[in-house]
Amino acid sequence: MPHPGHRVDLALVPKALDAPPGRASFAHRLAALQSQGVIGDDGRATETAGWLVPGGFRNTRLDEPGTMTLYANQQGGFRVQCPVCGANAVPAFQIALPRWRAGGVRALRCDHCDQQTALEDLDFRPRAAFGIRALVLVDVETAALTAPGLETVQTHLGPVHVIARRVT
Repeated sequence: MPHPGHRVDLALVPKALDAPPGRASFAHRLAALQSQGVIGDDGRATETAGWLVPGGFRNTRLDEPGTMTLYANQQGGFRVQCPVCGANAVPAFQIALPRWRAGGVRALRCDHCDQQTALEDLDFRPRAAFGIRALVLVDVETAALTAPGLETVQTHLGPVHVIARRVT
């Protein structure tokens, strides 16, 4: 596994999985964020980027892998817990994730309480989220949005997961 790099990106992953906005709709919503003056027309952060992320960020990009993907810290080592009983779900997750990627169901059955849970409903530490696209804030100074920044993002993009990713 590569060593952690110095750069941290924030992936803003829409929470809606079943009916996420289409690319054109998402681009329109991104344009609304640009109209707030935080993101320039070229996707670069403006001088007021600190209003969104304390200390600002360098750039933005739209990540569209073409299929549902897991947005996570990209360093591994995260914990996964069953949301029903709180038990460690890492062993079951290590089986369920590749099974889902191979075309199986996006769920696992807890080894402790025997409840089936959708992978996106598991409790990840650090945070992780499933999605088909994300707005990525590149090279952030702080790994969190400001409260008004989060409110503005969610006004324009809908509810999002904020996933910090250390880039190698």
